[in-house]
Amino acid sequence: MNTRIGKSLGLTLIMFVGVIATMLALGLFGPGKANAAAPTPQAMTASPGSPGDTSSIKISFETDSEIAGNSGELWIAFDAKYGVPATIAKTSISIASGQTTGGVSNPLIDPTVAEQIAADSTSTLASGDTIIKLQLGDTAPNSTSTVEGLSVNVDANDHIVTFATSAGITLPTAASTKEIWLSKDQGTSWSTTTATADTNAITVVRELTLSSTSGARGKSVTATGKGFTTTGNTTLWIDSDDGADIDTSEYIIASDIAVSGGAFTHVFTTDTNFPLSATAINAQGGDGNAVSASNNPTFTSYGSISLDKSEVARGGSLKVTAKDITAGTITAISIGGVATSLPSDKVIDTTGVDESFTVTVAATTPLGKQKIIIDTDNEADRYTTVTITGAPVTVSPSTAVANQEVTVTGTGFTKSDGLATVTVGGETATYTSSGGLDTTTTLASVDTDSSGNFSTSFLIPDSSTTRTAGTHKILVTDDTGLTGEVFVTVPGRTISLSTETSKRGSEVTVTGTGYEAKGTVVLTYTSGTTDTALGSATADSYGEFTKVVTVPNTPSIPSTNTITGAITSGGSKTATHKVGASSITVDVSEASTGENVTITGVGFPNYATVATMTIGGLDVRPTPAPSTDVDGGFSSTVMVPGLTEGNHTVSVTASSVTGSISLKVVATTAAVVAVSTATEDVFADSIAADNLVRVWKFSNADQSWSFYDPREAFAAANTLANTASGDIVWVNVTAEESFQSGTLYPGWNLIALD
Repeated sequence: MNTRIGKSLGLTLIMFVGVIATMLALGLFGPGKANAAAPTPQAMTASPGSPGDTSSIKISFETDSEIAGNSGELWIAFDAKYGVPATIAKTSISIASGQTTGGVSNPLIDPTVAEQIAADSTSTLASGDTIIKLQLGDTAPNSTSTVEGLSVNVDANDHIVTFATSAGITLPTAASTKEIWLSKDQGTSWSTTTATADTNAITVVRELTLSSTSGARGKSVTATGKGFTTTGNTTLWIDSDDGADIDTSEYIIASDIAVSGGAFTHVFTTDTNFPLSATAINAQGGDGNAVSASNNPTFTSYGSISLDKSEVARGGSLKVTAKDITAGTITAISIGGVATSLPSDKVIDTTGVDESFTVTVAATTPLGKQKIIIDTDNEADRYTTVTITGAPVTVSPSTAVANQEVTVTGTGFTKSDGLATVTVGGETATYTSSGGLDTTTTLASVDTDSSGNFSTSFLIPDSSTTRTAGTHKILVTDDTGLTGEVFVTVPGRTISLSTETSKRGSEVTVTGTGYEAKGTVVLTYTSGTTDTALGSATADSYGEFTKVVTVPNTPSIPSTNTITGAITSGGSKTATHKVGASSITVDVSEASTGENVTITGVGFPNYATVATMTIGGLDVRPTPAPSTDVDGGFSSTVMVPGLTEGNHTVSVTASSVTGSISLKVVATTAAVVAVSTATEDVFADSIAADNLVRVWKFSNADQSWSFYDPREAFAAANTLANTASGDIVWVNVTAEESFQSGTLYPGWNLIALD
């Protein structure tokens, strides 16, 4: 066979040969079989599709006989102008079966890539063409019961083979239509040799692109061409009539441009040869062929402006020259977004002829590098840049509040001239100041010296703007319109308390900053919906104040409240103040019933009578009931009532405010009464009722009897002096009676004592 197989190295080749040998042994590769006809291509596409691109190639085809799964082969041959790598991973190739039962799969193994070294027997392939030999796998991989290949699909859904870009196949570098052939009988027969674009061949066309498609004359542009022949060099020209041929009157941008691999790049600069309108740019190769008129780019040249200086001060003049701008009337000029007055002669008379005019930079133009934009009724947004400067100005202090005195110093203003205006955040300052107070001298009467310098003091205007925290511009303008600016920082208001938590009636020191200088600050205590006036304070010349206030007696205990400092001209700041919860303590953590303990309370309403005082729910309040002092505190000694052992709550309420704590009761202090075991005491009630006759007891220990008879005659004879709980005795009574936990009946009763 007239092919040369692409080689890989080392173990990969050994493993590949081993796999092939094994598959041959298993009969997976059968001998080539003659089939009715080669597969018939239906469509071929490439994406991306520019000359030389590494592309994803999709091939749709029909077959008049089945190509078996896991054994059949599909060979795909590429014209020598395609770039086909020596090895391709099977994962870069997908095979989509057209039959309804099929799916999408990869080849069974990595394909063999073979280069044709001579024309084949069918005269279809030529030396240099490349064959990719695909071993079909199971084209229905989701079905486990059968193995499918590619079935007959004439006039039915196409089978599709797709080479992903990862396969590394590149398109021809020269403009051409180059074939791709198919075979299902291992190259015995191939699909048609007549090239039909997009059916059995892929067309790449000559391309020309520009890095920019518009710009003012003088713009640098890079032209890139693809799909050109390496025969001779390329010519780049302005194709005025877009005819794709070089006319004698058309301007040659460059000639003798070298081509490498079908491509070239060339950088050119637009000039007056480029019309002030959209015009075609084209390139012609050494073969005499140009880019199609439907594919070549256009470039639009337009006007521009230039300035007589790169830097200008606010209020200064600027000479502007319009270059190559279409004749018309200037409708707007702006610098840094700020409109500038139009020149007296605002008509551009002739297209392409330079015309100059002068504008004055507005005093409010932003400083720094800014765009100057000119619009006409025929062209819009022609611009360049200019750096706007202002006369140097400083302010001291750099942080100040409304109505505070600051000193502004300026240099570089008009010599021996007067100040026109001074504004802060857009608010006009009218008078100079001294010692923190306005004078009767206006700022407009302040003059610069012979060097253009000045220094003056004034009060920051008091307005909602200057009372707002942030940076505010101080703008100084002299009588000739020159300006300078500096920024002053207005601090935010703050208010702080000497303590965040204290009792009702306590004193708290309130400190505020950032308020209006010399302004009145009204202080208010707010608890819930109740406001209580705390008086007022006067801020100093820096907007600061300090005042001692008394917490009202009305807030709830406990509660979270606010203290607000508000200036009469508007604006306020609030701090949080808390009235703490009431609490009680006991001088011991545990006590016995009957012992005295001391209960101490703090944080209660002052001068309030203790309404309840309990331990374990039992009232222990002494008489007279204690009352709280001026600070809302009290102390009272009480006796622990009779309670079971364990933890019990101690609770105190005064003026509807309650505090509680736990106390552990450990034992009782009451005297213990000894229980008598004398027989006459055990049966004392029966004796008193003259109901007891006699008691007998038998001792198992010594097998003896003892008795007790309540009659006086037997006092010396009684032998049962004591009885204990659990003793078993015989008791004889004359009448029925209740005894201990049971009942005695007339006659003898055998019982066990409790």
